[in-house]
Amino acid sequence: MSVFIHPTSIVETDDIGDGTYIGPYCYVTKRSVIGKNCNLVAYCSIGTPGEHPHDPDDRGGMVYIDDETEIREFVTVNSPIFGPHTKVGFHSYLMTKSHVGHDAVLGHHTVLSSMSIVGGHTVIGNYTYMGLNATTHQRSIIGSFCMIGANAFFKGESPSGVIWAGVPASPIKINLVGLDRHASSNEHHYIIDAATKFISKWPKR
Repeated sequence: MSVFIHPTSIVETDDIGDGTYIGPYCYVTKRSVIGKNCNLVAYCSIGTPGEHPHDPDDRGGMVYIDDETEIREFVTVNSPIFGPHTKVGFHSYLMTKSHVGHDAVLGHHTVLSSMSIVGGHTVIGNYTYMGLNATTHQRSIIGSFCMIGANAFFKGESPSGVIWAGVPASPIKINLVGLDRHASSNEHHYIIDAATKFISKWPKR
């Protein structure tokens, strides 16, 4: 297998896995590691400097895009500023115009819908889904098997298996569909129990 790079793209890194396709007008900096069988469709930007208003000293970390990840048009993934990496997990799907901020970590099978924004330092677990135009505040922590609803603004911490909606986002129910599809039998009961307790304690509006 080989790597395909469209002649209109600027790719500064040689660290690209077999079977990866980099389409037209992409920019991939030398601070990027791209895994196997990834698909960078077009016009995406990977490894550019992290956005920060105070121009802190950059520690020179890397962006890691794990195997079998699909990155659609106009997606941006910024390099880390404060830590060793910004990371997108295995088999993730980043839809058009979504953004991953500096020092963020996305778990395996993460889905970012169009126009969704992952703030800097955010940590997202496996099989979590961000809806259209959803946003996380910087340094938020979201567990696995969660869903952040369309147009929601999430700030804080979420256990696994919770669906959030609204501005600011509130937990509305357990993500039973996601758990049934992806969680192991051992995880299933534990996650539902913890998520139920968390939601029951959330202040009612």
